[in-house]
Amino acid sequence: MSPIQKVAVFGASGTIGTHITSGLIRANFKITAITRLDSTSTFPDSIPVVRTDYTVPALTAALRGHDAVVSAVGVAGITKQRDMMDAAEAAGIARFVLSDFGYGPNHRRLPEFEAIGKPRLEVLEYAKEKATANPAFTWSAIAIGNPIDWV
Repeated sequence: MSPIQKVAVFGASGTIGTHITSGLIRANFKITAITRLDSTSTFPDSIPVVRTDYTVPALTAALRGHDAVVSAVGVAGITKQRDMMDAAEAAGIARFVLSDFGYGPNHRRLPEFEAIGKPRLEVLEYAKEKATANPAFTWSAIAIGNPIDWV
């Protein structure tokens, strides 16, 4: 795998996404924010923005030329990560970081999180299946604990 230089970020304007994007920029990665057509998010002029439909063909076109994807989408976008992964694979992207921040999908001590745990676990399983079927596709999920502590 060649070095990762160009990173597409989904959810770049969100609470966690802004921190991820800032960190990637400080580490000298070239960032592109990928957002929905109807998004009203604004970004600094230094960050290229692609506003697109979240269909696999449109996302594939938006992701071409990138080396990696970081997804920092919120709860409403968790299941769309399947399409994002399909598009990333079609665009030849070898590394996908899932939006799995907070508690991992198997967390059971807080029943309030069960509703979001199931779709997160389904997406995690989808990533495992995709990587098994295509060893060139790799992924990570980073559980950081309760982000409320620092947000």
